[in-house]
Amino acid sequence: MPKHHKNKLAQTRILKLCETEPYVSLLNSRKLVKLLIQKHGFAQCDIISSGVASISQVKKTAQALNANRTVGHLGRPNSLYEEEMEELLTWIRERIKMKLYPHVFELRNKAREIQNDNPNRSGIVPRLSKQWGHNLISRGSEFKVVKGHLIDEARLRSCTTSNLTPVYFKFNYYCINFQLLDDPRLEPLTITLCINAFGGCLPAQLIVKAVKEVFEEYKRLPKKNFFVQYNDSGYQNKDTLTVYLLQSVFKGIVEVRLEMQGDEPNTDERSILLVDGHSSRIIPEVWLEAQKLNIDVFCIAAHSSTIMQPLDRGCNAEFK
Repeated sequence: MPKHHKNKLAQTRILKLCETEPYVSLLNSRKLVKLLIQKHGFAQCDIISSGVASISQVKKTAQALNANRTVGHLGRPNSLYEEEMEELLTWIRERIKMKLYPHVFELRNKAREIQNDNPNRSGIVPRLSKQWGHNLISRGSEFKVVKGHLIDEARLRSCTTSNLTPVYFKFNYYCINFQLLDDPRLEPLTITLCINAFGGCLPAQLIVKAVKEVFEEYKRLPKKNFFVQYNDSGYQNKDTLTVYLLQSVFKGIVEVRLEMQGDEPNTDERSILLVDGHSSRIIPEVWLEAQKLNIDVFCIAAHSSTIMQPLDRGCNAEFK
């Protein structure tokens, strides 16, 4: 098709029309574009040049008309009143100024609080979805600093998965179906992994249910990859965790730290150990020993990692 040339007369007619009703009340809307195209037959380039609607409004309206879709239908009402949204945005900007960046779930909770405190509201308060905070910050470029946790979440998932996979492969290689080969010996078995962000891995803890000693096949596992223990339940407790931490984890962390420092050891450098929440972690004397070795221990709430504990709702979700 030949390219349509702009028509100055058509643009003047569009501007004249938009000075009258109902066009004047429809400025910068897709309904106006629909009337100008369907009723008056104006070209898209003339509507854009006249400035009565944006390029995207004209293009999207034309596409909708060509596809026989409804144009300018009424959308859902906003969950927040105009004054409520302004109060929320002011709160977000103040938090950003103080570098107390709010989490997306905080945004939703604050919005709920503003809704409930508004004396002008009557009736049922609209429910805000879980994605409401995500949708809010995705629309405003000024909130990119709040949006950072979305990137961090993806990075954490990718990093954790890539670091755990080699350990699983190694474990499957050495422990392939030991217990499945002997049905009467289907007993609990606990595995604890200790990895870092660089993909390094300390020996994995293996807790076997046994009375006097572990089965022979577990003894044959390479000590550089596995730290084998046993108790009467096969589950983690304070005793097994204490031995694993003191004899394997703390030593391994210090060795890795010294190895990374090379020829210039720094006695002030500290390491971080993240531990998931469990009753077996209540061992203050062991954590004091970690402090002496410049290891800072952070215990996170139980089921806060979807990678290993699938009951949770995301690594940045609200803790249970």
